[in-house]
Amino acid sequence: MTMLTSNLILNLGFIFVISLIGAELLKKYNFPAVLVYIVIGMLLSPSLLNGVHSTLLTYDSTITQVTLSLIAFSIGETFLLKNLKVVGKPGAVISILQAVFTSGIVIIGLLLLNRWLNLSLPAILLLGTIAAATAPASTFMVIREFRAKGPFTNFLLAAVSIDDAVGILLFDIMIVVSKLLLGRSIVNPGLSILIPIIDIALSIAIGITFGFILAYSCNRLKGSSVYLIFSLGIVFLATGTCISLNLSPLLCCMAIGGVFSNFSNNATEVFTSIENFFPPVMLMFFIVSGANLDVTILPSVGLIGIATIVLRTVGKLYGTELAGKIARVPKKTSKYLGYAMLPQAGVAIGFALSIKNTFPEFSFITTIVVANVIYSQIVGPILAKYALFQVGEATLLRKNSSKPHIATKN
Repeated sequence: MTMLTSNLILNLGFIFVISLIGAELLKKYNFPAVLVYIVIGMLLSPSLLNGVHSTLLTYDSTITQVTLSLIAFSIGETFLLKNLKVVGKPGAVISILQAVFTSGIVIIGLLLLNRWLNLSLPAILLLGTIAAATAPASTFMVIREFRAKGPFTNFLLAAVSIDDAVGILLFDIMIVVSKLLLGRSIVNPGLSILIPIIDIALSIAIGITFGFILAYSCNRLKGSSVYLIFSLGIVFLATGTCISLNLSPLLCCMAIGGVFSNFSNNATEVFTSIENFFPPVMLMFFIVSGANLDVTILPSVGLIGIATIVLRTVGKLYGTELAGKIARVPKKTSKYLGYAMLPQAGVAIGFALSIKNTFPEFSFITTIVVANVIYSQIVGPILAKYALFQVGEATLLRKNSSKPHIATKN
């Protein structure tokens, strides 16, 4: 193991090969590849086998940011006007309400259980707000792996896209509320709440600008390699700009993809070139994500951790179903959408670290969030696959045949 972890190139080769073998071996049991990658990453983590080169863990934030930016850009492909007409207002309503309802269910549940938990009100509010966050990467990879297409998939991609913006708004508002409850001085509470709205607007505006630049340029460029290099350059420029300005790269890159898909004649070719670039990037992202999860903390989360995990699961499943009924989306969409929105990752951990810096007395929240991330990253891909099969939008390749078929509900 020492030889593997002391040589970066050897370590990369080992990770790629062992991950692919694992995914292929478990494919016959219909395990999503993303789950295999995450579990292998966890097994190779410093807390267990310590089989990942330290350089990969040092640059995990860069790997994460690059991967999420590319995912966000690719999600923008679904924002074609014809798709937006299908999703429309109901898609926006269910996307916003599912986040709000999930937070509400967690907050109410923790308040009812607080006789045994002994949490302060600000801690409960912050835990509830973090529960709204959904990680798009695991869900997106399951969608790609099973070639899911259809109205449900469009609603799902819209939900995981809008969820980030809603989560950021809820979190920043709750930070202000928590400071007020704890007697911390705030110069202007109204301005503190307005700032995240401005940040979201600026992120989208930058994305729209870069999207038009990419569309204009690609209408005059030719060649898949040229498309790949130039589109990667634009995505990285936009991501770097947002990071420097403390804006949201995810929202920015979604806006780039949305504008580009509607205004470029070569959008299909460009998105295809990006898709061909995806597999090794996604594999590294999930391996590093798994390696950064310390599974040894699970026994220490206690009743608060278990209650939060259970309440968030209930919130995503039934809160999303309630939101779907209010939004009047198709019955299958409201019933199964929550199953595909369980995974949490970077955004939730980012919120937890922000709380740790702002409210040191609530540092235990980081442990709870990491425990929920471990749980949701393992269970989430399985439930996302289940949802896609239940609505009949998952596509598989028949054995001994290259012809795809749509997997229908059993």
